Amino acid sequence: VARGLLGPSLIDSSAESVATRTILARATAGRTPALRPVAGQRGLTTIPVACEHGTLVVALALETTEGGLRPMRLQGAPGREWHDSWTGEISTADATGELAIATPEGVAVLWSKSN
Repeated sequence: VARGLLGPSLIDSSAESVATRTILARATAGRTPALRPVAGQRGLTTIPVACEHGTLVVALALETTEGGLRPMRLQGAPGREWHDSWTGEISTADATGELAIATPEGVAVLWSKSN
């Protein structure tokens, strides 16, 4: 059990985030996320969440030095449609499986009908 907010800790790349990353590693052990960060996406974390129907992945992004947020670039199954419950947007992965999502707040709660 952890007290406090995990969100800000997830995007902190300092050594202090080791405890948070350990908690998440244990909580998600044995689960392979249907979406994962594209190489080079520093500070982007994906967390697979068990759900009764479909696939659910939470993604948290790092803030840029300009004060804005860069789009999340995620890799998954080609052509798969994702519904972002955070923004209400629907995105489809391209032919290579890449998904680029604009996240004004650095959070995406992505659900797909497919398992």
